[in-house]
Amino acid sequence: MWRSLLRGPAQVLFLADARTGAVVCLALGAADWRYGAYALGGAALGTGTARLLQVARDRVETGLEGFNSCLIALCFAVLLEPGRLSSVLLAAAGCAVVTVVTAAVVRLLRVGHLPSLTLPYCLLASCIDPQRCSHG
Repeated sequence: MWRSLLRGPAQVLFLADARTGAVVCLALGAADWRYGAYALGGAALGTGTARLLQVARDRVETGLEGFNSCLIALCFAVLLEPGRLSSVLLAAAGCAVVTVVTAAVVRLLRVGHLPSLTLPYCLLASCIDPQRCSHG
């Protein structure tokens, strides 16, 4: 379980290695411990949501279902203030949504044998407007 969870952040670097995912989370945590927590939490939510949706096991095990949610959680942490409860809740919701979007994009692109890569993250992140979301 931990391996598939840590492979999500590693897939940001196109690697399916749990040790690399741990290093990514530690490096983010060195900048701000909350960034590491958002990355790991986002990967966990994406991986868990994918399992609930019964996504193909190989996609879950290699971290392909955790990296877009890892990125979207970090997006909310960076664009909004990471210490706010609203940022945490929006990031959690975003992780679930991006996992559903990932499933849809994978299915659509399967016809042309194309990888989804970060398209789901890009689609969702482009909808986030920090000016509208800010609290002051």
